[in-house]
Amino acid sequence: MITVLAAPYSPVSTLLEDLTPSSGLAVRRWTADEFRHLSSFGILSAEGSLELVDGEILDCGSLAPHQFSRDEYYNLGEQNILGPEERTELIYGRIISRMSPMSRQHSLAVVKTADTLEAAFGNTAAVEDQMPIHLDNGLEPVPDVIVLRGSSQDYPEVPRPTDVLLLVEVSYSTLGYDRNTKAKIYAENGIAEYWIVNLRSRALEVYRQPEADAYVSLRVYEETAAVAPLAAPNMSVRVADLLPIARG
Repeated sequence: MITVLAAPYSPVSTLLEDLTPSSGLAVRRWTADEFRHLSSFGILSAEGSLELVDGEILDCGSLAPHQFSRDEYYNLGEQNILGPEERTELIYGRIISRMSPMSRQHSLAVVKTADTLEAAFGNTAAVEDQMPIHLDNGLEPVPDVIVLRGSSQDYPEVPRPTDVLLLVEVSYSTLGYDRNTKAKIYAENGIAEYWIVNLRSRALEVYRQPEADAYVSLRVYEETAAVAPLAAPNMSVRVADLLPIARG
């Protein structure tokens, strides 16, 4: 069965509203030692006008949270302040951390989705998982699965929106974040097709026709349905092939 929702589908919450305790997501907090390192390494572009309050880096004048630039974000990794084990994204200048480990069901869905899309696109596209994408306005999300034009060898740098054929997020606890914040930034950047593999309802949400900061089209495909990606219209992807085996 396919459910077609009223268009346009527009997110109504804000980034911070999506970061609920149950989402497993939170704005990255900083220790005093980390803050000192940020300053001593010259990472913060607003050095001298910032202070650390309850783990949040604030502008001394406005007390607004510091908005990290992409260069600052990269430097955090290069200086190993953000360790390789941390799962983070740069969203609207805020560093978002995934506080809980990836569940087995989530991991299996990512693997199955990547394998299924590789089979569907064949050698006409590159399928990658857990890799960042370089969006406008300093955004650097890390989709669960991304389908790119050409091959991975074509991208010595982080891919950009014009390189993307399809983005996929696998979602359970992060469903609000993926439906709202993620859908908004992907639509803003003109990503033609965005899928959410919904582990809660064992369904696939297909977002298409980005206009401004929203997708005009949203269709929900149940587990028994199939869908053809826009960039591979002659291929049929079974929703069941994206999902882990249901737990008894």
